[in-house]
Amino acid sequence: MSPILYLIYSSDLYKNVKNNISEFADDIVIFTLHKNLDRAVENIVSDLQQLKKALEDLGLELSQPKIKATIFTNRQIPQNLTILLDNFDIPISNNVQHLGLIFNRKMNWLHHIRFVKVKVTNRLNLLTFLGGVTWGINQNVMRNLFLSMVRPIIDY
Repeated sequence: MSPILYLIYSSDLYKNVKNNISEFADDIVIFTLHKNLDRAVENIVSDLQQLKKALEDLGLELSQPKIKATIFTNRQIPQNLTILLDNFDIPISNNVQHLGLIFNRKMNWLHHIRFVKVKVTNRLNLLTFLGGVTWGINQNVMRNLFLSMVRPIIDY
């Protein structure tokens, strides 16, 4: 289904959701801000239950393997914290990827920068293999390959 048709089809999904939502096509993020961690978890679980019911009414379902929770804080997270959605234990991750960006719980971008560095390094190594200063493909082709293979990763 195209993203526009999906958005039209699912336009009523969030009418009972009380927290903030970020959506791009079928990638959905529900987030809340609260000083009390237990209250924040209750709010998110309540919204997930509402979202799950709304999806089922449309004949759709949540993909349990893709559901993750990340708690953005500098405080210590309790080891025994569990987030349950209909007997499914939602894994708590230190990092979560959304729309190509990797967010970590301390919001310092370290994991995202490492990820981008690895992707760029791999592509630069390929370009190095294709030509040097005095041999291989010419400079204009090398520049075009750089602009099409490496630069978009850095820019994004």
